[in-house]
Amino acid sequence: MNQDFSLGILDFFSYLVPGVLILLPYFFWGFPIDPKLSLTDFDKYVVLFIGGYIIGHLLTLVSSLIPKLNGLAKRLFKIRIPEDKSKLISNLQQELRATFDCEVNPRVALQLSMRIVSDYCPSTNETIARLYAMSLFSRNMIITSLIYSIFLFYLGLLITLASVAISILFYFRYWRLQLALENAIYRSAFIYLKLQRTKTSMEK
Repeated sequence: MNQDFSLGILDFFSYLVPGVLILLPYFFWGFPIDPKLSLTDFDKYVVLFIGGYIIGHLLTLVSSLIPKLNGLAKRLFKIRIPEDKSKLISNLQQELRATFDCEVNPRVALQLSMRIVSDYCPSTNETIARLYAMSLFSRNMIITSLIYSIFLFYLGLLITLASVAISILFYFRYWRLQLALENAIYRSAFIYLKLQRTKTSMEK
């Protein structure tokens, strides 16, 4: 229960923090609130947090383009998968072909692996959910930092470059977390299928 609660909080802040950061400058320096509303400080913070959470979801929609751009860049620049990961995917594809008796490409392998882990590997689900929430936060912060670099341009080139640099750092953080997430999914699915085949062979 505590682990589920912690993962829920982590997922919640993956949306909230980037969204609040987007609203923060407008909130303190020109947030368009009608004076007739007579909002208290508490009310303004409620608006900030609710608005931030909503904007966080919009950032997620925008940042969902990043994985697609990653895939496009890999194809254009022919970026090779690390050898250990390539070997893991190859072994997993063999297990999936033997289990489902069908042709399995890397994309289908990932989809099937996610389904296997979700249905049969509850202990790994916690690790995967945590990695996903952390990668989502980094992904949203890439867009947030780029937005800051645009809107802070009038303050000087140095601040703009700093914002871009932060965005790049979050991108590398996201990339590493995404690799860890995919490896966890592949490895868990492979181990589960291997154990199931061994169990079936012993029963025969």
